[in-house]
Amino acid sequence: MQHFYGIRPKGEEWIAYTSNRGGSYDIWLYHLTQRVDTQVTSGLGESFSIPFWSPDSRRIAFVGRNRILFVIQLMEGAVARIDQFAEGLGVFLSWSPDSQHLAYIKQDDIMLYNVITHQAQRINEPAATDVQWFPSGTALLFQAPDSDGISQLFVMQTDGAARQQITQNTEGRLNHVRLSPDGTFVLYTTPGVSISIIFTIDLTTGSVFEVMGGPLGRNYNPAW
Repeated sequence: MQHFYGIRPKGEEWIAYTSNRGGSYDIWLYHLTQRVDTQVTSGLGESFSIPFWSPDSRRIAFVGRNRILFVIQLMEGAVARIDQFAEGLGVFLSWSPDSQHLAYIKQDDIMLYNVITHQAQRINEPAATDVQWFPSGTALLFQAPDSDGISQLFVMQTDGAARQQITQNTEGRLNHVRLSPDGTFVLYTTPGVSISIIFTIDLTTGSVFEVMGGPLGRNYNPAW
C-alpha cells in the first residue's frame, strides 16, 4: 500500500492522503486531534494520486482515475473534472496564492486553470517541468532547456512576458524543483536517479549551495 500525504496549509488539523483502505484508491482526510479518517472521493484515485491543498484549505487537487485532474470542493462536497493527461504519474500541481488558479504542465504547455471561471490560459514552453507560483501571484518558476538543450530554471510573468533564465547550469538535468514558501529560495536535485544530489539557490544573491546527504548520493524528494 502506497500513501501520499498533504498537510493542510492553515494549521495542522487535517492531513489529506491517498489510500486503498476502502477497496479502491481514493483521497482521505485524517483529523489529527479527533483521530478520525474520512473518505472524500469514491473510486476516483490511483496509486500515484497526490493531494495538493489550496492555500485557503477549501479545495484539494489531484490526478486520479484515467489520468484526470480532479478538484475537490470540500465545503460543498463536489468534485470537478478539470483536465486529462497522457501520463498520470509524476504530475506536479501548484496552486496560486489566491487559491483560484492551478498551474501545471501538459505536453509542451504551461497551463494556468481558473477553478472559479473554468477558463484556461496556455503558455507554450517545450519540455518544461515543475511550474509553480511565486507568493506574489504574478510570476512563475519552472525548469526548461535553454537554447543549447541544457536544463535551466526560469522565471516569467503569468502572461508569458519577461521570461528570465536564473541559473547557469552546465551539468545534468535539474529535477524536483521546489520554491520555498516565501519565494526566496529554490531547491532541486541533480542529475538523475542513480546519483541525486540536493542543491538550493538563494534567489536574492544567486548563490548555489549543496545540501549534504547520504554517502551514496541517493537523495530524493526534498521538501521545504
